[in-house]
Amino acid sequence: MLDSYAIVSGVTGHDTTATRLRAAMVDRVARDFPHLTAKTLKALRQVPRHAFVPEIDLETVYIDDAVVTRRDGDGRSISSISQPSLVVQMLDMLELRPGLRVLEIGAGTGGSCPYLVTVTDSSRHGMRWGIKDRVRSAS
Repeated sequence: MLDSYAIVSGVTGHDTTATRLRAAMVDRVARDFPHLTAKTLKALRQVPRHAFVPEIDLETVYIDDAVVTRRDGDGRSISSISQPSLVVQMLDMLELRPGLRVLEIGAGTGGSCPYLVTVTDSSRHGMRWGIKDRVRSAS
């Protein structure tokens, strides 16, 4: 599992193509959802979504849509990374603030946790428990 704080703090690095595509996606989300707060848009701008789905091409990663990350033997989608605008809208609804402790339990890529860490400014308090391997073995 990726260390969410390491990703938010830039340890994984950013290339210029990913940065440009992410900036364009955030600009579209900000335009289409003008009610979003600055702190959630900042998180969307800061978190490198591609670090959570390295097998997906950058152009696909940075569209504002859910992206299938795993399929079963019959080709049906069984896991995806969530649509960025939906994630930040949910973050806004949570009314998160700095210092809160957050636990995210997920079965996918882990891509939501660094948004939570960024919005709460709580690098020491973000925790994620994933069940990806259990989902994989059950499929």
